[in-house]
Amino acid sequence: MNERHTKDDANEAWADQVLRQLPLRQAPATLALRILREIEAHRTLPWHRRPWGSWPLGLRVSTAGMAVAMLGSMAWAWFWIDWTPGAAPVHVVPGFLGAVTAAVVDLLGALWTVLSHIGGWILLGGATFLTVAWIATLGLGTTCWRLASGYR
Repeated sequence: MNERHTKDDANEAWADQVLRQLPLRQAPATLALRILREIEAHRTLPWHRRPWGSWPLGLRVSTAGMAVAMLGSMAWAWFWIDWTPGAAPVHVVPGFLGAVTAAVVDLLGALWTVLSHIGGWILLGGATFLTVAWIATLGLGTTCWRLASGYR
């Protein structure tokens, strides 16, 4: 342990010495003006393009209420719907919506049956493959965009 700390301390001292020998660089003269322009452009954005925390209070409350209602309905569906394929439709949901709910329940039940019979390692491998493919696609897309736009 002490050897590592001594080696790290020596490297830190060397890096500090080298960095202190570098000349100070001045910021571009237009930097402050560009920053102020960006701040002003951010201030003039319409409310729907700003972060959610800066939206008007009524809109934040209504969107939070919709999110809670959506999560509540998902919890209701999870606990009160029989997810086995061919189960009787939920009697709480009337008419056409009941038929749609029954169809969705049957499809999700069939999907659950298929997934429950596939091995866990296969599901994990598939999820890993999809994650790696997504990351590679994102990285490749970013690289192509930077090359095409000249953004460095």
